[in-house]
Order: sequence, then structure tokens, then C-alpha cells
Amino acid sequence: MADFVPIILTVDDDPHLLALIEHHIHEWGYIHCGACSSSEMWKGLEQTIPTVILLDIALGDADGIDLVS
Repeated sequence: MADFVPIILTVDDDPHLLALIEHHIHEWGYIHCGACSSSEMWKGLEQTIPTVILLDIALGDADGIDLVS
């Protein structure tokens, strides 16, 4: 049986922060999916169901609180 590897989706409109988070998530041995906008996030969720979503509260095109409610 294969080992479970969590998939972490990070949604942030700051590309530098997204790259930093991706670096550390890969370093820790997890799979990372990144999105720079809410529309990119929704497209990604059509293809993959992540274990955890790290969502920026103040996205440029949406409010993170509204996305989860």
C-alpha cells in the first residue's frame, strides 16, 4: 500500500510568498498546488481535492472569508 502524501493548496496573490511557501512545502515532503487568484483556485479544485487549503484573506480579486462561507 502506498504512503499517504498530503496535498496542500495555497491561494495567495503575492507570487513571491506563494513561491516561498511552495519551497517549504516541497522541502517537508508534501505535494503543493498554488493559485494566484480565486478563479485559479476553483479551476484547480476541479482537478484535485487537496488535504489542506491555505487561503489568503485579502486576495486581489476576492475576499477569502467570502470564499469559505
